[in-house]
Amino acid sequence: MSSFDARAKEWDKSTRRQALARAVAKCIEGYIDRPVSILDFGCGTGLVSYNLTHLAKKIVGVDSSKKMCEVFNEKSPSPTIYATDTIPDEHFDVILTSMTLHHIEDIPSIAKEFFDHLENGGLLFVADLYKEDGSFHDHGNEGVAHFGFDPKELRGIFEKIGFEFIDEKEVFRIQKEKEYPIFCMVFRKI
Repeated sequence: MSSFDARAKEWDKSTRRQALARAVAKCIEGYIDRPVSILDFGCGTGLVSYNLTHLAKKIVGVDSSKKMCEVFNEKSPSPTIYATDTIPDEHFDVILTSMTLHHIEDIPSIAKEFFDHLENGGLLFVADLYKEDGSFHDHGNEGVAHFGFDPKELRGIFEKIGFEFIDEKEVFRIQKEKEYPIFCMVFRKI
């Protein structure tokens, strides 16, 4: 059982996670002016997704943790809002990923996957840690591929795939023994 599976039932109880999810959703809301189909990659229990239901005609969460998907699905008010462990073979208006990329080793491959599943003109939102010293994770760094990101380097990876960069801003600060700022980057598939 993964550490995410073990923590799934308690995941939503964190007020810090809830506040971060609201901050990421608020950033996303600023760029959406119509009902959209959303893919939430690394959805966890759906904390970000469920803050966007008022903008969505469909939400598909994807997470490698089956227990996180179960909790996501238990909360679903509609058959058009669900989580699974694989990206479905379809296209979306919006793809978001929040606090997930630092767990992914091969960023160019996942960037290409996002590009392939996004409608032309669709938006990609990437929220994650700014570069840090490896002290962010309280339970150690097993399963952590990157200690945050330099947004300019990340931007280069996504632009090389074919995304157009739109914006990058700090959206939240996680306070632990020190502060860890969180960015949200916005890209468009052109």
